[in-house]
Amino acid sequence: MIRSALSLIAILLALGLVLLGCPNGTGGLDDDDSAGGEDDDDVADDDDGADDDDGTDDDDVTPTDDDDSAPVFADVIAVHPPNGTADHFIHEYLWVDFDIAGADATVTLADADGIDIPGEQVWVAETRLRFSPTDPLTYSTHYLASVTWDQGETDGTHNWEFDTSNEGDTATGADLVGKTFAYNLGAGQVVAPLGGEQLLAMFDGVFLQGVVSQTATEIEFIAAVDTDGGAPPMQDMCLESITLDEQEPTLWMDPFFQAGPADVPQTLNFPGFGILDITFRDVVVSGLFTASTFGGEVDSVTEGTFSTLIDIRDAGLGDCTKLALFLPGLVCMPCPHEPAVEQCVFFDIIDLPAAEVPTLTLVEVTTEDIEGNPDCQ
Repeated sequence: MIRSALSLIAILLALGLVLLGCPNGTGGLDDDDSAGGEDDDDVADDDDGADDDDGTDDDDVTPTDDDDSAPVFADVIAVHPPNGTADHFIHEYLWVDFDIAGADATVTLADADGIDIPGEQVWVAETRLRFSPTDPLTYSTHYLASVTWDQGETDGTHNWEFDTSNEGDTATGADLVGKTFAYNLGAGQVVAPLGGEQLLAMFDGVFLQGVVSQTATEIEFIAAVDTDGGAPPMQDMCLESITLDEQEPTLWMDPFFQAGPADVPQTLNFPGFGILDITFRDVVVSGLFTASTFGGEVDSVTEGTFSTLIDIRDAGLGDCTKLALFLPGLVCMPCPHEPAVEQCVFFDIIDLPAAEVPTLTLVEVTTEDIEGNPDCQ
């Protein structure tokens, strides 16, 4: 699915492949070696959780400034949504950013009456803790959030509050069958991995999502790949189309949808690296169908998201924990197809806009169709 999104992700993986063969410095991965203090990465402060070279905190249990015995604890540097936000989208999650890795933290959320909101938290980067409410939040409601973390003898605490918007509270009732929407990947916000915005800015591709069928309670999508740079976008008939609801029915609460997960195998060719066969696992997309003009027809998607997991072993990059040494912020997570193995990397993009392509209706393209198409040979 979706060459532009996948190309972005694979570029990051290819970067890691280069770096795996190019450690900094002349010493081994010995951290605080005694021979002149050579730190391998030329950073003297190497036990701060980011420049540890060998992946272990080998001077003491708590990250410290090199051999200093005084512990350095994490602190909160940002939260999402920011304190005082008045229009948080009810389907969007929360996250907390710390200044260094290693925080033992817990996020809690409650409404104005003090009723706890259940949810799941996960580290999507070494310093970013994401909290996903179990159910969508309530429209136009005040919420109180808090994160606590270990600060030695006492716990650190950071509190903030926000209000949700009413965006998406009214059904459109629109007939969407046959409509196709083109997503601008470069306009999204990267939640994970950290620093992905710079890579995202390098791409100007789109991916395509079409509506196959629709009722009041169900909707079915087809996804396809753009022909790279077309104006208007066109479906690439030499690549298979994707069924987004192959594992689970699409969630449809007009105007909100969430489609997936779907496993998407891709073969990507990178100069200098050759062919990489990668399976983009548990791909999920979501968003709101809206009208770009007040009172007009539904012709766009707002609050769009795209997320996936990649098994590093699929890309031939070896061990994920070794790759993470060279890509700050990268976190190795349990794989959905092999939960006991932490060899997957999570990619998450939010705030993706999409516009209708009025002249395009996506069609199913199979392997047999491609083999019989002389233009694909």
